[in-house]
Amino acid sequence: MRSKLLASAVAASALAGGATFGVTGIAGAQSGDDRPPAEAGRPGGHRPKLDAAAQALNLSVGDLRSKLRDGKTLAQVAADQNVDKQKVIDAMVADATAHID
Repeated sequence: MRSKLLASAVAASALAGGATFGVTGIAGAQSGDDRPPAEAGRPGGHRPKLDAAAQALNLSVGDLRSKLRDGKTLAQVAADQNVDKQKVIDAMVADATAHID
């Protein structure tokens, strides 16, 4: 149960907080390393996958990643795609839970 709450909190904060969840920061993008600066240089960095969110948004992962790199939040992309942000949250929580359990 605790892991499901954690997964829910992470997904919700990505949508509500305006984070570019799973997308590199500007420094990471400029360095050519496809991971956030805190994980750059470390083998195998851990970041959430965007597959579930992209599927819920009817986008390819590449298209979603591009929109996020352009500064949009997941909530903004959901609104642009006419998808309820709760659908994206539910998809990400289900995906994260499947990888935890």
